[in-house]
Amino acid sequence: MISSESTYLDLFSTASAEQTVIGEASTWYFSVSGVAQRIKHYSPDARVLVILRNPADRAYSAWCHARRDDLEPCEQFSKALDMEQERGEVEFLLRYHRMGLYSEALAEYQALFDPSSLLVLFYEDLLGDEQTFWEGLCKFLAIESLDKAPLQRTLNRSGQPRSRFMQRMLNSYRVRAAVKKILPYRGATLIKEKLDNINLRRFPPLDPVNRNRLQDYYRQDIEQLESLTGKGLGSWLT
Repeated sequence: MISSESTYLDLFSTASAEQTVIGEASTWYFSVSGVAQRIKHYSPDARVLVILRNPADRAYSAWCHARRDDLEPCEQFSKALDMEQERGEVEFLLRYHRMGLYSEALAEYQALFDPSSLLVLFYEDLLGDEQTFWEGLCKFLAIESLDKAPLQRTLNRSGQPRSRFMQRMLNSYRVRAAVKKILPYRGATLIKEKLDNINLRRFPPLDPVNRNRLQDYYRQDIEQLESLTGKGLGSWLT
């Protein structure tokens, strides 16, 4: 947990003077009220990229990750949805309903950042033409595009662990810190990907009953999101 400005800035201590663009990412920033104001205050010229996923799929993916990391005791997704309100202010990963309410959060960013500094994309964009996606992203960030988009890898795969011990080792901060000192980033990422493929069994797809339940819950928010983005999101409701 990072709780001070100096500790946060230490994350970028290895950046060179020649680097004009430095980025970081957190899915949690978007859902916390007031973070947009803090970003704008701290870095008025910041460029903000938001990628939104179908909230029903996002909720189920969060449950899969929580099961993987032994944070979610409920073996049934429907039961976990039922328990969310009873749990109160649990950690972000277990806020299955609330984390998928995008419209209010997006409106907060739109009110503070000029359209030239705020790019809203969708998960489906990631699954389309990756070269077009990459070039558009580079243009938004005002950085030089490579001839070819970087190879995509699954960096945070979910699944039911065959070995809990192996999963704890893969998630251990100390283990990851030690590996970083020995292996280059790409090598460590490749090894992690292979170990995930060995240890994690895929969960079944989201079932129609729970999908319909979540679609009904998110319907109004999705309609508001359409107004904010000008993008038709009917596929999220079918």
